[in-house]
Amino acid sequence: MTDTKKQIHIVLLSGGLSSAFVLENLLKTHGPEDTIALFTDPLWEDCDNYRFINQTIKHFGLNANFEHRKDGRTPEQIFFKTRLLLSRQIAKCSLILKTEQTIKFIKELQQKNKKVKPILYFGIGIDEEHRALNITSRYSPVECRFPLLDKPITKNEMWWTCEQGWGIKVPRMYEMGFTHANCGGRCIKGGHEHFKTLYRVWPERYAEVEDIERRFREQINPNIAILRDRTGGGRRYITLTEFRERYIEGGINIDGLFQGENLPCECMF
Repeated sequence: MTDTKKQIHIVLLSGGLSSAFVLENLLKTHGPEDTIALFTDPLWEDCDNYRFINQTIKHFGLNANFEHRKDGRTPEQIFFKTRLLLSRQIAKCSLILKTEQTIKFIKELQQKNKKVKPILYFGIGIDEEHRALNITSRYSPVECRFPLLDKPITKNEMWWTCEQGWGIKVPRMYEMGFTHANCGGRCIKGGHEHFKTLYRVWPERYAEVEDIERRFREQINPNIAILRDRTGGGRRYITLTEFRERYIEGGINIDGLFQGENLPCECMF
C-alpha cells in the first residue's frame, strides 16, 4: 500500500556548518513549506552560534518554520541530576536536552496532523559515519537521513559556500581551531586535543568544566574523570586538573599518548 502521508523534512540544526548546509540542500529540493529547522538548545552554546543560526534562518527566509526548543537545564545540571558524568555508550546531556526535545516536537507535530510523516536530517559527515547507526536506532521508527554521507563535501567547501555564497560568517569556533562548534567547547566527549584547544582559546571555560568534574568527583563518584590514558593497552582516568598541570602547563607533548581519545563531539542531537 502506498504511503499517502505528507512528508515533513526536519533538519536538526546544531549551530555548526554541516547541518546548515543540509538545510540549504533540503530547501532546494523540497521548498520551505515542507521543511522545518529544529534547534534543540542545551543553553551552553557559544554566543556566536546563536548569531550564526539566526542569520542562517533569516537568509533562507525560514522564520515561520524555525523551531527553537529547550529543556531549560544545562548539561551541568543534567550531570548532577542523573549522577552520570560520562559514558562511552550514551551522553545523558544530549539524550535529555536534545533527543527528548526532538521526540517531543515530533509527537506534537503528529498530534496536530496524523497524516504527516516526519523525516529527520542530520549533518553527519563521512568522517563521522559511525554515529549514524546510533542516531537511527535512537529515533526509530522515525526515518533518519544523512545527506552528507551520500554526497560528501569538505568543510572547506562548506566554509566557502557559507561566507562567499550566503554572505554569512561561519561560527567563530571553527576559526579558533575547534572541529565542532557545539556547547561552547565544553563538550565532555571532546577528547584530549579538544580540551587542549579549549584551554588555549577559553581558559575560563576549561576551568568551568574542570570545576564541574572536581565537584562531581567529590559529591558523587571519585573514580570517574573526563579523559583517559590508553597508552600501553591500559586505561587510566585523567582529570582535567592533571591534564592541565602535566600535559598543557607542564609542556608534555600529547601526540600519540592518548590512543583513541581524540574524539570529536559525539552528541546524539
